[in-house]
Amino acid sequence: MTSRPSPRLLLCALLAALASAFMVPAPAPAAEPMPLEMRNDLERVYGAWRRAVLAKDLRGWVQATSRYRQFDMRNQIVSRRDSYPSGLFSFQNAEAANLPEILALKAVRALKTETTAQIIYFGRVNVGAAPGGQIPENLLALRFFKEATGWKFDRLLTIGIGDEAREEIRGGNLQFLDEPEFDLIEQVPPVPKLVAAPEYVAQVIVVAPGYAVRVRINGAVHETVALGHPGSGPTQEIVQGGLRLGKNDIEIKTRKLDSAAGRSSGVRVLVLADRAPNSERIEMVKVFDFNPGEEVPAEHEGTIMANTRMLGKAELFRPGE
Repeated sequence: MTSRPSPRLLLCALLAALASAFMVPAPAPAAEPMPLEMRNDLERVYGAWRRAVLAKDLRGWVQATSRYRQFDMRNQIVSRRDSYPSGLFSFQNAEAANLPEILALKAVRALKTETTAQIIYFGRVNVGAAPGGQIPENLLALRFFKEATGWKFDRLLTIGIGDEAREEIRGGNLQFLDEPEFDLIEQVPPVPKLVAAPEYVAQVIVVAPGYAVRVRINGAVHETVALGHPGSGPTQEIVQGGLRLGKNDIEIKTRKLDSAAGRSSGVRVLVLADRAPNSERIEMVKVFDFNPGEEVPAEHEGTIMANTRMLGKAELFRPGE
């Protein structure tokens, strides 16, 4: 004999189903100002990372660096057909050596969530060649992730700015930092998948005065984000995973920055590839050149064909083009 559920049980089950159907997931915790004590702790974490890089101390670097960045750095090095971890410090040493001590900079914004944190500094930060050799005031952003063993340093970002933005920041006007690209991510991203040594080593160069540009190559394998604020130079990155033999997908998204009002602006995205991957001599050639002129689309999708014949016919890249 089969028993039937009581009307009361059916009603309870129906109410539970309705409740779950309309239940809204809890939003990620919003970023909030960082206490001074926490900022001091994170600056010590960054100091440990910087000392490890300058001393070529692999164990110290691993202890101070987020797992996300460890995997990311490994992918960048392998994508250059270099070996990991032996190639780590030649890759990062120059970057760390060019940075001033944190004490020489002024923290202008410090935000945190439960698992992420970011401190933005203003001061004499080297973002490349400066007229007369004098390093102007720019921005330095340090990001941190919280892991099971505590806070870890994730990445640094140097941001060149123009004279107008410098004057605003000196005067206490931080509206410039309200651009979405300066927002603190509220959750630690998944650890990147490991990539293999590429068929073709590749590099992406983004020149984008007045624009924020996001470039993806082969889906989520590689992503470049460029900010074209006044004073910023080109963004250059190794393509993680390089270019594979045959068809490679590229997706470009652009957004005009508020700081671009009244200024000349535009976007150019170059992808270069080494056409002699089995030779000691590097020959970077242009395999993709997105240069739309005055009418910059919000989105663009394209393909890059990579094979011996196509790269053999491609134009050699000359720095400064």
